[in-house]
Amino acid sequence: DYRRESETYLESDALAEEAGYRFSEAVCENPSSQSTGTQFTCRATDNDGDEWLFVVEITGTREITVISGDVIG
Repeated sequence: DYRRESETYLESDALAEEAGYRFSEAVCENPSSQSTGTQFTCRATDNDGDEWLFVVEITGTREITVISGDVIG
């Protein structure tokens, strides 16, 4: 389930170390397809209380890559 995997990753220690922010309340849309190259969006809140919009891409079987992440509020 790419949606759940993405939500878990956005709240993970690995991303927190890489991004310098701790994210919580991650919510992702269901991807329109399970095919490689499919992109979908997620929202999460950082430890400063700012909301972020992420674009996530399916890059392989059980693999995702965060393409971008921007503060939206």
